[in-house]
Amino acid sequence: MYSHFQEVVNWDPVDETVLANEQIDEKGCSWRSGAKVQKKYLRQWFIKTTVYAKVRHLLVMMHLHTSRYSEMVPLHNPLTKVFI
Repeated sequence: MYSHFQEVVNWDPVDETVLANEQIDEKGCSWRSGAKVQKKYLRQWFIKTTVYAKVRHLLVMMHLHTSRYSEMVPLHNPLTKVFI
C-alpha cells in the first residue's frame, strides 16, 4: 500500500521547501520567496488509497461476519437478501 522512490519536485532554495505547481508564477519563481524554482529529485512517499480502501472494506466485512451481531446484518437490507 505504501511505496517510496525518487521523484522530481519544485524546490524553493530560499525557503528550502517543496512547492506545488500553483505556487510558481509565470516566470518560474516562487510566490513565497521570489527565488527561481529548481527541479530537484527527492524521496517521496506514495499511498495507494484505493488499495487501502479495499483492504479496509474487507476487514470491516470480516469483522461483521465474525461478530456476534452477524445475524442482524440481513435485517439492514432485506430487499437485496444479501447475507454476510
